[in-house]
Amino acid sequence: MKIGVIGMYKLTTQNKSEQEQEFKAQFLSVMGKIRRMRKYLKNESSDSLLVMKDKLEELIIEKLDEEEAVIKQLEEKKQKVAGLRKIMAENNLNDADLFDPALMGDETVTNSKKKTKPPKYLFIDKDGQVFRWSGKGHKPAVFKGLLEAGISIDEHCMARDVEKRLQQNLTPHPGIPDIKYN
Repeated sequence: MKIGVIGMYKLTTQNKSEQEQEFKAQFLSVMGKIRRMRKYLKNESSDSLLVMKDKLEELIIEKLDEEEAVIKQLEEKKQKVAGLRKIMAENNLNDADLFDPALMGDETVTNSKKKTKPPKYLFIDKDGQVFRWSGKGHKPAVFKGLLEAGISIDEHCMARDVEKRLQQNLTPHPGIPDIKYN
């Protein structure tokens, strides 16, 4: 590990986070002890010390401004939440109502990270029973039966094609005999 010394601080070829932590520890250690400060700064001119003081004051002001902005954002959020709670109370709603699937309509909220895939295959038998399969996982018996009967599900049961034919009031599976596959 290459080590260099700049001023009173050691800089190494560590990653940036480690360098920042080491610098902070050394800086706070020096700043916390007046004797150490005198030792490290004894060769500095008063002009140089005043420049350091001005830069440190700038940093303090920046930090105070950042903290003030965070506090202001938090207060704004609190006001918005209070406003929403007032609206909810006026409309006789509670927190549970916000996540009730029966009240969600099409925008259901689920905690599940898995998303259901739209069906790749769609088959409607002669009785009107609908069978869907995403093409992943266990193959449903109806699709196994079609394949065993020599029928290509890629040609006759692609969901997008079947849905288009249904919208046009056409037979959903032209070329497939009326066989019940259960």
